[in-house]
Order: sequence, then C-alpha cells, then structure tokens
Amino acid sequence: MIMKILLITLEYLPQIGGIASYITNTIKHWPNDNDSFVVCAPKIDDEADFDAKNFWPVYRLEPYFNLIRPRWLKLFWSVFKIVKKEKPDMIFVHHVLPIGQIARLIKKFKKIPYVVFLHGLDYGYAQTNLVKKKRLTGVLSEAQTVVVNSNYLRQRVANQFSALASKTVVVYPCSGYSDVKIDPIKLEEMKKKFNPAGRPVLLTCGRLVARKGVDMVIKSLPAIIKSRPDLLYLVGGQGKCRAELMYLARRLGMENHIKFIGFVDDSDLPYLYSLADIFVMPARQEDNGDIEGFGIVLMEASLFGLPVIAGNTGGQPEAVENGQTGILVDPMDTGQISLSVLKLLQDKELAQRLGRNGQEKAKRFIWSKELKKIFK
Repeated sequence: MIMKILLITLEYLPQIGGIASYITNTIKHWPNDNDSFVVCAPKIDDEADFDAKNFWPVYRLEPYFNLIRPRWLKLFWSVFKIVKKEKPDMIFVHHVLPIGQIARLIKKFKKIPYVVFLHGLDYGYAQTNLVKKKRLTGVLSEAQTVVVNSNYLRQRVANQFSALASKTVVVYPCSGYSDVKIDPIKLEEMKKKFNPAGRPVLLTCGRLVARKGVDMVIKSLPAIIKSRPDLLYLVGGQGKCRAELMYLARRLGMENHIKFIGFVDDSDLPYLYSLADIFVMPARQEDNGDIEGFGIVLMEASLFGLPVIAGNTGGQPEAVENGQTGILVDPMDTGQISLSVLKLLQDKELAQRLGRNGQEKAKRFIWSKELKKIFK
C-alpha cells in the first residue's frame, strides 16, 4: 500500500539535536520509495535554505497561542487545514505531548491513524503530573504503533502500559553518515584550526544541556591533566548550558585545555571525529525525567573508529557495550571518568580494539533495516 505520511514535530533541522536528525534520517532512508512525506515543523531562522535542499514539502508554523489556552490549539487548527489539503493516510507523531493530542483529535474527526515516536525526554515530561499522565494514556492507547528508540525505553513503557506491549517496536537510531570520504586538505585545515599542536583530543559533540554530562567531564579534567598535561578537550555544539560550562572551565583553570567550538555543521562533524582520540559523553538522568534514550552520537563516533566513554544510564548501554565497544561509567563519578580517559590514552591497543569493535557494530545499524520494523 502506497501512503502519504504527515510527520508533525517540534524539533526539526536545522535545529540542533538528536530528534531533529532522527526525523530527517527517517524520511531520507524510508524503505518504501513509493511512500511520500509531508512535514509540519516550527518556524526558525535559516529554515528556507535547509528546506529547499530536500525533496519533501515542509509547512513551517508558529505552534502556540500566546494567551489562549490550551496554547497548542493554534497548531491543531493549522494541522487540520494541512490535513484537508494534503489528505494523508497516516500521521507520525514526534513529542507525544502536545502533538499526540492533536493527532488523537484528528483521528477522531478524520479517521486517520497515527504512529507515536517516543524519544525519552518527551516520555519523561509526560509523567510530571496526573493531568499529563492521563493525556499520555489516551494518546498511546489510540496509537496504531508506538515506536521507541531503545529496549530501555520499551521496558519503561511496558512497566506502565502493559497493554501496549504488542504494538510497541524498537527502532534504533542509526548514523546518518555512510561512505564518508575524508578530504585530506579539509582535514588538515581543521587540524590547524582546532589542534595545531597535535595534542591528544577528547571530544564531545551535542546539545549543551545538563544531561549530556559535559560538566562532569570538565570536573574530571584536573585529575587527567596531572598525567596528560597535553590533553585537549573539544566541545562541539550549542545550548543553554554553554555559558555555565565556560565559567566552570575558567573556575577550574582549564581554559588552556578546553575549546568550545560552537555550532558544528553536519558536513564538519566527520572531520572532528577524525581529529579525536576518544569520544566522551557520560549522560545522566535529570530530576525532571530528562534522560538519554539511546545516544545516536555515540554510534556516530563509533562509526569513525573512536573508543567511546558513555554513562551507564538510559539507553546508552545499548549503544555502547562496556569493554567491547567502549567504557560505561557512573556519570556522576569524576573518578571513573578520569580513570577511563587515562586508560584509553595509555593503552593504545585497547583504544584501537574498542574503536574497531564499535565501528563494526555501527555498520550493522542501518536505517532502512530498522525502519522496516514499523510496518511489518
């Protein structure tokens, strides 16, 4: 059956983040070439240039009213008009609240089924009070399929909604990079820009939010520097914690060992992986339920042969096999983080073995193969 799919999201490229990348890769690698997508996403800066590069139409909308409650009714009316125009056969929901409520209403009025994609933070957010839990229950119970990004998240859903087990499917996020050819001239330019002295490089890339654990890596640096005073820590990405992290680095006297390089374009990210010796992201669970549902950036780093240090929380143990493709640590233990970094810097054979194993694992994660699970 050929389908037209309306995908509704609050995060979409060129916004930074795993969900935004996940959505674009879902469309690009959709296994049925005869299906078509229409995207409904928020208005942001520089959207026109990005949208023009892709072959699917994108409706850019302001999702919320300023004063009228519920504020998401503005998005509902906009989506309802798009549904009348585009006549989709299926709706894909990212961000279970409030978009799931919109899809549920459209199903009621237009009989269009919907699939919910859960990523971790959105599911945790929907647990914060009884009203949201009730809405979450209604949205998931009426969904045709519930897609989760890890077995960890699948188990969380099953523990709360046992009736959903039969229609919940795990689709692992996969790297958007395949057969990347590294231009040696550009690589040399990146070396001159970020690491002209050829220092050993520790790398983190991602949104600079608390759960990613960049603060704990910075707090681990003084102990690492005692043994490896030449170490350089590159931090790529933007986010609300950037100023706080920069202050922490200054307070600990680590300015000469850390470079905050800001926004990293997708085309530049393979070069940063190629510059690094170790990728580190000891993500943790926050009190508000924010947790790393999987960690696609961990798989990307592995794809480029990097040994990975990750947190032993959420879905990260599914992305990183402890002692096989990387090292899992207590994300709140600076001692474990510093010892793991030093171990990989000192034991080159171990670092190379973990990197090779991780690369082999990452190559087995193929988008089209994973996405076929949604409609078996």
